[in-house]
Amino acid sequence: MSYSLAPSLVDLRSETNERWPNRDKASDGWIGDTSHSARVSDHNPDWNSGGIVRAIDVDKDGISVEDFLNAVIYDSRTSYCIYNHRIWGGTRWRKYEGANAHTKHVHVSIKHTTAAAKSGSWGLAKRAVKPVGKPEDAKVKKVKDQSPTNVPNGSTNFPTDYAELKINGNFKSWEQGAIQILMYQLGYKANKQWDGKIGKLGYTDLQNWLQDVRDPNGKPYYTKTPVAKWGVAKGTPLKVDGKAGKWFWYEFQRYLADRGFYKGILDGDPAGMTYEAIQRWLNDNNDD
Repeated sequence: MSYSLAPSLVDLRSETNERWPNRDKASDGWIGDTSHSARVSDHNPDWNSGGIVRAIDVDKDGISVEDFLNAVIYDSRTSYCIYNHRIWGGTRWRKYEGANAHTKHVHVSIKHTTAAAKSGSWGLAKRAVKPVGKPEDAKVKKVKDQSPTNVPNGSTNFPTDYAELKINGNFKSWEQGAIQILMYQLGYKANKQWDGKIGKLGYTDLQNWLQDVRDPNGKPYYTKTPVAKWGVAKGTPLKVDGKAGKWFWYEFQRYLADRGFYKGILDGDPAGMTYEAIQRWLNDNNDD
C-alpha cells in the first residue's frame, strides 16, 4: 500500500518554503522511521484512512519559530505541536518529556478528521503573520470547576483542560478524567472518549507515554522490569497491553517518585499515597 502526507500539511510545508526560501531543511521530516513504527505516532501512515500521514517536522533554523507557531497552534486543524521540551495541546503549553526534546525542529500533528487533512492555506506564505503574543502567553481556558455540570460524560470531544484537583487521595472520575484529558493533549489517543473511566485504552495510553518519558539515567519506563520482583527476573520485557497490573503501577510509582510527587514504597500496589502523587502530577501539568 502507498502512503502520503495530508494535503493540509503539504500546503504548510509549501507555504513555509515560500515564506522562508533559504531556510535549513536538515531536520525536516514527515514519514516515520523504524523507531516511529514501533509505537503510536502521527508520523506513521494511518492505513485505515488510506495511508495518510498526519504529522510534519519543520527545521527551526532559518525561520521565525514564533511566527510559525502562532500560525499553526491557533489553526483549528492542529491537534498538537512539540518544540523545545514543550507541547501545545488545545489552549496551553505543557512540559514535554519524550525522548526527543524537539530542539532542532517543530513537530506539527493535525487532527484525525477529514476537515483537518483537506488542502487549505495556513496564512504563512504571502503575508507576515500578525503577532498574537508569544504562544506561551496565550490565555488558558480551564474547566470551570469539578461539578455535576461538567462531569466526564462519555463525549468524544475532549476538554482541553481540567480544574485543579484536591489532594485527597481519590482516584475517581475526576482524576481519571483529568488523565484522559492530559494524555489526549499530549498526543496519546488510544482512548476515544472522556468518560472518567480510563479502562484498557486509557492504560494503553499511559503505558505508551511511560515508554516515551525517561528516568534520571536516560532510560524509558515500562519497557523492562528494573528489578527482580514477584518471581519475575530483572530485565523481563513489559508489554503495552492496557492492563493495570503490578508492573504498570510499579513503573508509574517510579516515574512519580523520580519527579518528587511520590514519597512511598515502590510496591506496585496503588493506594491513597499513590493517588495523592497522581493528583500532584496532574496539577503540575495543569500549571501555566
